[in-house]
Amino acid sequence: MLNSFTNFLRNFFGPGIEGYSFPYFTLPHFLPIIIMILLIFILYKFRDYIRNNEELDMKLRAWLGFIVALANISWYWHAIHVGTDISVSLPLTICETVMFMSVILLFTKNQHMFDVFYFWTICGSLQALITPAVLDQYGPSKFKYYQFWTGHCGIFIVIFYCLFILQMKVNLKSMFRAIIWLLIMGVVAIYANSNIPDANYLYLSGSEKGGSILDILPTYLPVRFSILFTLVLLLFTLAYIPWFFINKKERLNQNKLVINLETI
Repeated sequence: MLNSFTNFLRNFFGPGIEGYSFPYFTLPHFLPIIIMILLIFILYKFRDYIRNNEELDMKLRAWLGFIVALANISWYWHAIHVGTDISVSLPLTICETVMFMSVILLFTKNQHMFDVFYFWTICGSLQALITPAVLDQYGPSKFKYYQFWTGHCGIFIVIFYCLFILQMKVNLKSMFRAIIWLLIMGVVAIYANSNIPDANYLYLSGSEKGGSILDILPTYLPVRFSILFTLVLLLFTLAYIPWFFINKKERLNQNKLVINLETI
């Protein structure tokens, strides 16, 4: 019995399965996303109740931050456990950065941090959900499968918690702030990729193993960087468009309120 359990743990936490390709658009792919959408819907449905219950709000933020941060920390533990090297284990990815800093965001309600993480998550992490290439060799029988989905779905829940419960917002300056910090990370990633064999941080050297929507991009760095930057601008703009109309409507309502007060 003990030997069977030990073997299970070794297999569960061990390296990936050679020759296994994660099946896109199947139940193992869709189920975590469906659960994420359901949890976000629940947050939206009970947003007023949670917001008006300070104790519940604090507990939810504590648990949410703990779970997402644990998913991030466990990745580094897993990397050490399976012998992963520095080429893939540095915290130089959008998703891991947001996971690591989610606790701080949830408890400080830092607007500048939310500005960056909103665009990074909605635009950058979405690609990981659509084509989770890093799960090549890792299926539901492996720890990394659960670590990946907990962390990546978790940061979406964090962002929507900030939107629905904490009522945080973004504006045009938020988008530029997110771009600037992404460019800074990009420079660091280029340096790391050029000095660490086989490193591919921010996918600037190529695509990950497994199918990815980034496979169509050229590998020549200047061209690849230019295309990715243009794509980032497009995606960030699309993510900002709803806020353009929301902010415009709020300004109009404020102007109407001022006019009404002046006429009294």
